Amino acid sequence: MRKKLIAFTFLSILLIFSGIKFGILTSNINQFETSLNTTNFILWVTSILSISLGALIYEENEKGYQMFAIANFIGISISYYIGYSIGNFNLGNLSLILSALLFVYHSQLKNKSVFGVLCLAFCASFTILIYGVFELVAYIKEAPDGLHRLLFSIITDYSIYVFFLASSLCFLYNLNYSKKLHNKGFQTLEQVFGFSRSIKALGILLLLPTVACAYYLHTYMYQNSTALVFGLLFLMAPLLIATIKCFSVEKIKQTNYILLLVQIALISSAFSLFIFRLSA
Repeated sequence: MRKKLIAFTFLSILLIFSGIKFGILTSNINQFETSLNTTNFILWVTSILSISLGALIYEENEKGYQMFAIANFIGISISYYIGYSIGNFNLGNLSLILSALLFVYHSQLKNKSVFGVLCLAFCASFTILIYGVFELVAYIKEAPDGLHRLLFSIITDYSIYVFFLASSLCFLYNLNYSKKLHNKGFQTLEQVFGFSRSIKALGILLLLPTVACAYYLHTYMYQNSTALVFGLLFLMAPLLIATIKCFSVEKIKQTNYILLLVQIALISSAFSLFIFRLSA
């Protein structure tokens, strides 16, 4: 379950990278360059993929730790190289922080129902923010019309939305697979708070990505009819239905539908980036 969750989350993040690069940035920046060319973008994806794969193969034995260390060394080294190639070697430190957070998650927090979930969700959100830094920070001061600053603000807002959504998704996984997790020695939400309290708390938590989505659509997409309709149908609608369902389900099996809705919202939010356009 844990490996599937990490794999789904980070594959979604890789899709989000592509949406930001070829949707938001490529479609909205014509006269200004971004830091990462196609080669560096591929290297960046390889770096994050290596770090996330390291998280997937980490186990509490010597071989697993060695594979984790090797995968992360490769990913971090690539990140430092990218930072060097764009004129700021220290940007590689951000990937080092990401790797350290994933190590803390696996070594200390993966058995913790709440803190483990929040750590994993923060890693997903932080990854998006790091990408925005690599692409845009070097140009923010040089852009006289503030376009790069605006785009970085959009990416920052989007990373916050992903944190809320990923947190909800991780909590749902914890609740949905509580029996399997409990049998493997993991702490679960049902074990700590009970199913009824947990699912209702999750319904309240889902209000955060729902509100963040509404803000995102209203602020950045309200004049783009295609993106707005897509967002309402495939982001807002699943989140609203999932939130409402949380207050009516009575059995763990019924959370499968809620889990699917949140997954749809996360994947759809990535695809929405490909049709994102700034208003003239």
